[in-house]
Amino acid sequence: MKKLQDKTAIITGGSKGIGKSVSLSLSNAGASVLIVDVDETNGQNLVDEILSNGHQASFYKMNVANEHEWLTFINFLKKKMF
Repeated sequence: MKKLQDKTAIITGGSKGIGKSVSLSLSNAGASVLIVDVDETNGQNLVDEILSNGHQASFYKMNVANEHEWLTFINFLKKKMF
């Protein structure tokens, strides 16, 4: 059994660089990852990579510097998680 099975990780800036490495590591440890980034192309490519490895991932486009987008994201999470 993987350490993070049945857990969900939200990674902001997760489509490249350190965020990408964290996304891959957490998915390999069993977590479902939600990659949050403004870079939709790289984000979706990473989701495809994670899915092709047999793990769970999804992408949410958001600029974390924008307060309104945070409020929208929080409402999205409430609908998905509760």
